[in-house]
Amino acid sequence: MFYLLQQFLMDHGAVALPGFGTLRLKKVPAEFHSGEQVLSPPKTLVLWQEQKEQPEFSIQPLIGFISRSSDETEEDCFENLQAFIGQLKHQLQTAGELVWPGLGVYLYKESGIEFKPDDAMQAYLRPQKANRVITAGKVHEMLVGDTLTNSGEMQTLLHMQEVSETEISKDRWWIAAGIVGLLGIGLIVGKWMGLL
Repeated sequence: MFYLLQQFLMDHGAVALPGFGTLRLKKVPAEFHSGEQVLSPPKTLVLWQEQKEQPEFSIQPLIGFISRSSDETEEDCFENLQAFIGQLKHQLQTAGELVWPGLGVYLYKESGIEFKPDDAMQAYLRPQKANRVITAGKVHEMLVGDTLTNSGEMQTLLHMQEVSETEISKDRWWIAAGIVGLLGIGLIVGKWMGLL
């Protein structure tokens, strides 16, 4: 039964066991950490949520899947699933832990059932050193904020900003000259009138 439930989990992203809990898969994409120049591989996390009552979604797809895989009627599959869940609970309460081969370990604690995923697959996918290779003069795609652009467009934009800032400083020289001139005239007039 473990194998069938695990297969359903992999195919559908979640498997709910009535009165026991729900396992869900969460995909985490690969990530580049530019500061450390490290590329973290993609991961699939197995998340557990204990349930004491009925699951939030129908278990009919699970029963249908088990029925098609085992060539049994859906009624028999439902009864077998209930018996299997009862065995899981009993073994967990008596032994304190339950190993789900290839998926993880359930631990029975006073606060409730905890699930510790098996990280065997993650051990093969370790972060790797990765240096970005950018060839001078070649256009490459890049993400700026939430906009996908390329290096050619960014160089053009930066060059336009530099040109406009230089033009602004060239066009406004007369403002500074005018202020200095007005101060000079004010000093001359003040001296002439004897105020200074």
